[in-house]
Amino acid sequence: MVQVVERWEEAGSDTRYLTLKVYRKEPDGPVLGYVLPVNLIDENGKTVAFVGTQKDRPVAEAYEKAIALAEEHGVSHLWVHDMDKLFPPDQRPPIAKAA
Repeated sequence: MVQVVERWEEAGSDTRYLTLKVYRKEPDGPVLGYVLPVNLIDENGKTVAFVGTQKDRPVAEAYEKAIALAEEHGVSHLWVHDMDKLFPPDQRPPIAKAA
């Protein structure tokens, strides 16, 4: 299961994590998000995947996609980079537990 963290330091320095960037393009515009592009490297230093998403997705959709990408690629943590507190934890969709 993916653990969501509010600060990247919470994931630990040797932990793989994805970053969900949360933002607004306009002051009164919708809250948007995307997964920052990243190379996922295996223990031998080989790139095993390049993941990321398009910018300007509705934030809840971007969040769910970020969780799915983390689960698909065995990434244990998702950092929600939300400097302006636009997508607080109590507004996020629940993470479905694997059966």
